[in-house]
Amino acid sequence: MQFSTVPKNLILLNALPPNDTHPKEDWQSFGPTNIELNSLKVPNLRKLLTTSQIKWSEKLTPDSYNTPFENIFARFLEWPIEEGRLPFAQMRAIERELINKTANSDGEWALITLCNWNVQQGQVSFTADAQSLGITHAESAQILNDMQPYFKEDSIELFFDSNLKEGQWLAFSPHFKALSCASVDKVKGLAIDDYLIGKGPSSSHPSSNKLRRLQNEMQMLLYNHPINDARSVHINSFWISGCGEIPKGQLNNAAHISQLNNNILIQDVLSFESEPRATLTSVSELKEFWTQSWEHLDSRLLVDYLDSFKLAEHNTSISLCNDSESITLVGAKHGWGHQIKQAFSSKKLSSLLHV
Repeated sequence: MQFSTVPKNLILLNALPPNDTHPKEDWQSFGPTNIELNSLKVPNLRKLLTTSQIKWSEKLTPDSYNTPFENIFARFLEWPIEEGRLPFAQMRAIERELINKTANSDGEWALITLCNWNVQQGQVSFTADAQSLGITHAESAQILNDMQPYFKEDSIELFFDSNLKEGQWLAFSPHFKALSCASVDKVKGLAIDDYLIGKGPSSSHPSSNKLRRLQNEMQMLLYNHPINDARSVHINSFWISGCGEIPKGQLNNAAHISQLNNNILIQDVLSFESEPRATLTSVSELKEFWTQSWEHLDSRLLVDYLDSFKLAEHNTSISLCNDSESITLVGAKHGWGHQIKQAFSSKKLSSLLHV
């Protein structure tokens, strides 16, 4: 992959080492596994680090409603960082030219994502979204048609758009105003008891009871729905996310939003491999696969950013994320003294990246 003009802001998902799973109370006792990071064969990343400086770095606690990636993306879109209030739904509504097609002018946008919840020993977990369960757009449209009367009765308008991922819709309602929601990426694979509507930041929201009741009704509707007849893992609920309002100065300037968005390239390290992704059955296999993918990405993509960083172009950045922390680097001009010191200093990537 070679770009004649590279996107200004590169965001690398899963670029920091995979974290092991720890209970929340042990949060302070663990961090990224630096052994894997330091053993990477990534010459271009190492070159970039010798001509870079940290623009942002962040470590989120487990109870955060945002992911590190979402906060970085929001900064590049010039949005204020609000917990569970990053307006991804409104941005998509603007892109789909749906802003002026709502019956009600008073409300906010949200993303509705079909999914599977699993209940074991009284604990609710978010197993997978509907796209991961293989839903098609035709099936998604069928379920929307069946659910729409219930949503409409609660003053929620639903919008189907095939440009959204399968099993996801846009929605508009007064009930979403000032509502804080964790994203699907935040909760996928986790116990969600603390992220449900009516908990955490939404505990005092005036519409929390109504929205939870609607979720319960749709769970009953989906229980015997034909969409699940051939599925081993059923689509049995929906998730609300992406609420929030884009700054007023951007609302009438769709071209500006589009330009900011076009300056961002998002790449998942775990999907940047030369061979098709295999089924990973253990932590060791994941780490091996992650290492191979990172080294492949280094040779195919990061080389395109070397010149920009050498020229200290501050409008060019590279962000590295995992599920709990991130670091954003920009080019920086250093004198010969710094370069000589850098040549003889620690070559540990974990030290250079300050993780």
